[in-house]
Amino acid sequence: MLELDQTGIHVAESLTGLPPRQLLEQKLHEAVALSGARLERRAAGALPRQKDAS
Repeated sequence: MLELDQTGIHVAESLTGLPPRQLLEQKLHEAVALSGARLERRAAGALPRQKDAS
């Protein structure tokens, strides 16, 4: 699995053969979910903070 970010490419694991399709699909879904969560956190941090109404 590879991860790209601003500092370069990080290799999380290296495979010499293909694992079963089900495992590949699971890892892909996990990577997409983690990336989506990271983008949401980044977007939430970029939003201006709202003032308290009290």
